[in-house]
Amino acid sequence: MERNGKYIKLINIRNSIIYLSCALSFFLGGFITRQMEEDKITISVIKEAQKIIGIGFTNAEADSMIQTLETRRKNYAENDLHPPLKF
Repeated sequence: MERNGKYIKLINIRNSIIYLSCALSFFLGGFITRQMEEDKITISVIKEAQKIIGIGFTNAEADSMIQTLETRRKNYAENDLHPPLKF
């Protein structure tokens, strides 16, 4: 009987670890997502993006884009809209 008691105790510990891991990953996922949403678009972010798309902007051009980009990102998040892949 003592062997069965130890086995049940190990199962309970294992289940507790699994439940705790699931709960922790859920809360951390929410925190990470929230952090990504709060990141501001800056001139340096635009400068990094221009390397990917292969065009260049002056600092003045990048600065004038910030408000529009922030508004579009907010609209995409609120309305679950995605930019078109085909034009």
